[in-house]
Amino acid sequence: MRQLSRIRSAATLSLRLLLIASLMGCQGSQASWSSGPLRLFNRVQPIQNLQERVEAEPARPRRVRLQGTVGDRVPLLNGQVYQLTDATGSIWVVTTDTTVTSGERLLIQGQVHYEAMADLGSRWGEAYIEELEQIRRE
Repeated sequence: MRQLSRIRSAATLSLRLLLIASLMGCQGSQASWSSGPLRLFNRVQPIQNLQERVEAEPARPRRVRLQGTVGDRVPLLNGQVYQLTDATGSIWVVTTDTTVTSGERLLIQGQVHYEAMADLGSRWGEAYIEELEQIRRE
């Protein structure tokens, strides 16, 4: 019964992320990481570590660099959502770029977002990334 509740909650969260992504239209600011004090944060983050930090401090805004392989993709009206996977885990990324394909390796910069949900009295959620820039594409 508990597992069914978690599956249902995960499905609900996925649908919410897709809805948020389509409503946002993926029109975030195109910030540059090569200028100013942000240079200190230019190292690539392992996805699992990022998710753990976001769960610990969900309201803290973050910009990160992630590198991984594109997996599943979901088309949107103004872009797509794709799953980026590295050796430590995976995370969903919202982008306006409709040319990203499964199997590509990407190095991206993005803004971390956290979608909190309440499920039968407990709070939990999931992080996702709004892609701001593709640094390298293979």
